[in-house]
Amino acid sequence: MADAFSRFITRFSQLGLWKGILIPHTSFTATHSLLVDDTLLFGMSNVKEANHIKYAFDLYSEVFGQRINANKSKIFIFNTNDAIA
Repeated sequence: MADAFSRFITRFSQLGLWKGILIPHTSFTATHSLLVDDTLLFGMSNVKEANHIKYAFDLYSEVFGQRINANKSKIFIFNTNDAIA
């Protein structure tokens, strides 16, 4: 299932809906990293990208029937204006 979720994220990125973060001193961006039993997601600190990420989760959940465990999940927002965080 991790592979399917990775493809969802990659497709959203290709459509320009999920920009990810620019890796310093390169021309590469990162949108996600899949670890053994964890997933790290990277995105811009703005409402538009957050909505696209939420839509990706909702669509994936609808298609595959998997849900995010909110009790085990955390969201970290960095370098963001306090008014929109």
